[in-house]
Amino acid sequence: MANRISAGILIIILILMATFSLGCGSDGSAQDKPDVEKLCVAADGMSDFWVIRSDFADSDGVKSAVSVRKRILEATGAELGITTDWEKNPVHEHEIIVGKTLRENDGLHIDRVALGETGYIIKEENGKIYIAGGSDKGTALGVEYFLENFVSADTGTVEIPVGFERVTYHKYDMSLYIAGKKLEKGLTISVPSDTTRDVNDAAARLRDAIYQKTGVMAEIVSDNPDARIILSREMPDIGGVFDICVENDCLKFESSAASGLSGCVDRFIGLYISDKYGSYDFPDGYRYFDLGDFISVTYPS
Repeated sequence: MANRISAGILIIILILMATFSLGCGSDGSAQDKPDVEKLCVAADGMSDFWVIRSDFADSDGVKSAVSVRKRILEATGAELGITTDWEKNPVHEHEIIVGKTLRENDGLHIDRVALGETGYIIKEENGKIYIAGGSDKGTALGVEYFLENFVSADTGTVEIPVGFERVTYHKYDMSLYIAGKKLEKGLTISVPSDTTRDVNDAAARLRDAIYQKTGVMAEIVSDNPDARIILSREMPDIGGVFDICVENDCLKFESSAASGLSGCVDRFIGLYISDKYGSYDFPDGYRYFDLGDFISVTYPS
């Protein structure tokens, strides 16, 4: 009987210990695990790391790079070198590479389209730490995360797990569908091969508007009947109108108005993309017909 009681008490103790461990342990991130190999960036007021930025960085890019150096100096007393990716400058064994630089030509490939405006990647690879965003804004957010999580005046050291990687993606406002099919990677916008500069510019505006709201980057092609979006050389039978419709899983733009396809595209962006949120489907049979003083929008029943 006594043995059974002792065994029961032992089990309870083990459960309590496990519960305490779960409640007071780390969040499971690699930087909190003592058995993970670490790369020392700065300690005892010393560092052999250099901060690298683009030779063509704008003021925001320079600010991000300088802030890394400044915060490490304040926290550890170590003054890192800082320079640009100019091809005549040396490549150092240990570097913190901030933003888009020529180091990517021979090192880490970064897909900025996939990251999006506020997305970023932080990655340690072969003694180099990459902090880069889909834009300068994303890079700044990546720098902020790095400084908050790896640079601490309490310890006087900066270290990062070997092989550490963190990737965040921009959260987009919209998802767009044509005939129930979501616009995704591989999207194409077709323009006539003999088109004008105005139409090409309109296609670029449409591409950029879709990317900014959905994260899908379209390719502009010529005379492709299989494209999901077509800026057509055909004109409506009635003069002075915009005609946008879905036919055969394709969103088609036609215009006989003075502003041409350019005006038609801008009207579409204003109605359906700018300042819009959520999901939107243009079903098969959808039609937007704009006569100026009269507008007709048809949805299939």
